[in-house]
Amino acid sequence: MVILIVDDSRDEQDLLSTRLRAAGYGSLMVADSAEAAFGILGQGNVGQGTGAVDLILMDVMLPGLDGLEACRRIVASEWLQDIPIIVITAKTDEKDLLAAFAAGAMDYIRKPVNPAELVARVASAL
Repeated sequence: MVILIVDDSRDEQDLLSTRLRAAGYGSLMVADSAEAAFGILGQGNVGQGTGAVDLILMDVMLPGLDGLEACRRIVASEWLQDIPIIVITAKTDEKDLLAAFAAGAMDYIRKPVNPAELVARVASAL
């Protein structure tokens, strides 16, 4: 199982990676922007998705293209639409939660991330 962490904060990447590895998830990939994530996923090459990513943890606040628009583009791609996306964000308004689900996220975790919640939601998604 490969999990792609998309977050522009190196500290948050490290924190999520550490927590997931401690829970037994060793196959992790990291991207610091939506564009970098698309490169990993192969979205720019029609039909060329890597097929190697089983779950995406997507921050909403990213440089350039934000996480919600990235979600929309991923679920709109025939080759990527089946990859579950969990949005991770500090935004806590109900409208933000609804926007994440409308963009295609299958789940939503608020920062600061509770380690038990992270592991439970990842296990559920996989």
